Amino acid sequence: MGPGIGAPSRSPGLPGRPTAMPRALSILGANAREAADSLRKARLRAVLGLVGIAVGISSVIAMVSLGEIAREQARKEFEALGTDIVLVRKSFESPGAIGAADAVALAAAVPSIAEAAPRVQGHGAFRHAGKELGSGSIQGVTATFASVNRLSLQAGRFVSDLDVDRYYCVVGADLADAMRRNGADRIVGALIEVDEALFIVVGVLEGRTESYALPLQVDANGSVFVPITTSGRLVADPGIDVIVARSRAGVHHETAVADIRSYFRRRSPGLELDIVTAKELIARMEAQMEIFTLLLGAVGSISLIVGGI
Repeated sequence: MGPGIGAPSRSPGLPGRPTAMPRALSILGANAREAADSLRKARLRAVLGLVGIAVGISSVIAMVSLGEIAREQARKEFEALGTDIVLVRKSFESPGAIGAADAVALAAAVPSIAEAAPRVQGHGAFRHAGKELGSGSIQGVTATFASVNRLSLQAGRFVSDLDVDRYYCVVGADLADAMRRNGADRIVGALIEVDEALFIVVGVLEGRTESYALPLQVDANGSVFVPITTSGRLVADPGIDVIVARSRAGVHHETAVADIRSYFRRRSPGLELDIVTAKELIARMEAQMEIFTLLLGAVGSISLIVGGI
């Protein structure tokens, strides 16, 4: 007798089990065979696609990592120099100049500033014992320039406030090495010719690596540092190039900037200044790095899409 009306149908091969699972496995196997067949027929395209994806991922990881490393290194260099640094320059469009006396008196006149070191900068040729040493930066500075810029001495002393109009100088490490190669036994006390003016070396700086991430390039290794009162006889433009200042502990950098502007407004009406702090530069750097990271992510995404196509 046949099955009753309405009885469920059974699989002919496996009584009582539905046929959905074998069908799904069959479809999956067919798709896998079709994909493998497509890869065999278009091996070059498949390989290029995989290479594109791998290169895209690797590029994004490498470039983002390099960006993070660069940002961290720059942050460490800022912290080593100090985040209380304030740089003061005359605006390019502004008439007049920063007065040397006003620059020297800045720290004493502005309570929010702990130290201030003005600089006059020029360029000249150096000679020792009648032999050329090359050329480099001539920097007219005050006694505070070394401490403000974290310059260390390997021998002798830095220029002092007592060296007014004296022909004393401090040389960088590279310049001292050049003098030794020319036969100088002792650098401190030796004579060096700076643009035909004869100076007595009173100190030698420790060598240091300059970083272009920092707001001020001192070029300490190849420079000659002379009293700021003497530099006017050596450089073509004896005007103040920059004032490197440090704010007092606990003083907000915006307060220091406002105080400096107020001071020079009283001393030199009409003089426009460009003032930048290390904290502002760090904030700008962080913002630029974030944009850079987003751009790298976009480039990597495009690489992955192209590789997938």
